[in-house]
Amino acid sequence: MTRELDKAFDSACLDDVVKCIVLRAEGEHFSSGHDLGSKAQLDDRDFPQELSPLPRGEYLRWYTNDVEACLKWRRLRKPVIAALQGFCIYHGTVIASCADIVVASENLKYMPSLVEANLFPWAAGLQPQVLKSILLTQRFVLAPEALRLGIVNRIVPVNDLDDETLRLARLVAKGDSFHLWMMKKMVNSALDSAGMETHVRNSLDTWTAFRKDWDARTTKDAQTKDHGGNSKRLAPVEQSLKGEAWRQSLIASGQVEDGFSKL
Repeated sequence: MTRELDKAFDSACLDDVVKCIVLRAEGEHFSSGHDLGSKAQLDDRDFPQELSPLPRGEYLRWYTNDVEACLKWRRLRKPVIAALQGFCIYHGTVIASCADIVVASENLKYMPSLVEANLFPWAAGLQPQVLKSILLTQRFVLAPEALRLGIVNRIVPVNDLDDETLRLARLVAKGDSFHLWMMKKMVNSALDSAGMETHVRNSLDTWTAFRKDWDARTTKDAQTKDHGGNSKRLAPVEQSLKGEAWRQSLIASGQVEDGFSKL
């Protein structure tokens, strides 16, 4: 899917009729994250280097298909508007962060984490304590908190998401294509001056270290299918939809009052 998405973006950028790109999902959810071992994913490894059982094979695959792909997408010369709904998990949050404008439905459940391409710190405004409070508790960011952090630009009812996204896209598309590109490039260059792309490339090392440690201490059966196991999930989705993790998500979104907020 990564390569199919890349081709679609390339085609849109080469088509002069296309003034604005809309990135949305079919179905109730934006993305459950990486494909961790479907037959199609396991068969889709075109380059022999990526098949190496040594760490270099996986590092190359993650660097090419995740890091460099996402950095390329944030630099597309056409504006990109993402429409998020339902679950947006792990690498799904990375793809959403490549967009220039993000519209979200009220039922958004956004779960960032340490992943291959770590754009989340930049999408959430480089607020270290806020970022750590989300990542270390492995919880969901719900729509109101996502809006407050600047991860999304606007929240709309679920049934209005497509219509409102297209209305916004039509407004953006009225602009001159070169002017739109230059405005986007100017804002991106400010982030690049602060070290965004350098950080995203270098932070792949933290993911690689974690994943190798996780593989070493996890039974073969519990490992993901792309690593020879039987699981297709890394994200703690079920655990984060209940108990203290869910309570923390509700507090952060203002849906449950924090007992200390009035002190």
